[in-house]
Amino acid sequence: MTLDKTFSLPPWYEDFLLKGLKINVREKNHLKQQIEALKQIKEGLTKKRQRKYFIEASYLKEESVRKAYALYYMTNNLLKIATPLDDIKASGYFKDRKKLQVLDVGSGPGTGVFGLLLWLSELNEGIDVSITSTDNVEQNLNVFSTLKAPFLNLLGNKVNAHLQSQKLDIEKEKAFTSLPLDILTGLNVINEISDKGELNLIEIIKKSLKDDGFAIFIEPALQETSRKLLSFRDLLAKEGFNIYAPCL
Repeated sequence: MTLDKTFSLPPWYEDFLLKGLKINVREKNHLKQQIEALKQIKEGLTKKRQRKYFIEASYLKEESVRKAYALYYMTNNLLKIATPLDDIKASGYFKDRKKLQVLDVGSGPGTGVFGLLLWLSELNEGIDVSITSTDNVEQNLNVFSTLKAPFLNLLGNKVNAHLQSQKLDIEKEKAFTSLPLDILTGLNVINEISDKGELNLIEIIKKSLKDDGFAIFIEPALQETSRKLLSFRDLLAKEGFNIYAPCL
């Protein structure tokens, strides 16, 4: 999968939203039901004075907010992980690789997981992938569990995937799995955790990621969130990790 004119959401994506979220994007009434929740999310995440308290309140615990968030966030971010994966592929990393062990942190509805699977389905390398989805909000893991079956069914047999989910609070835990990881992913995670959470996440990376493994983090392109990502990059560099991007 590359960034060309064919790079788009799969033709069955609307069917996936209908089966997984019970939302018909062709029906105005279905979309209207999400508008108020989306306004709440936008105000909570973009207004500086409200953001800290909004995040600390675990805003995704509310069902209406989770549903609207999954619809909007997943649709807008599903394909973003393909860009760094294309860069990794160019290094020859996936060639002749038969298995992948992946950890996705702060999974939410599973955007990073589903984006990775969609990309792997175009790779055609016959890779057996095991992915653990984690989040500190139990309800998010329930949403992921609901969505994974229709997604895999619509994806077909292009990827041999084993998906599981587990609760992980990065603010409290700095060790997660003894399994050596090939890839660790996190979408919109760094901007929502504290300095302590960042240090805990770095410990997880240090203890779990293979020497030739990759960690991929994708954050909103806002001034505050970009600065936080750059600060996190600097912490990783001090720990001896090789940084591909951002490099400025």
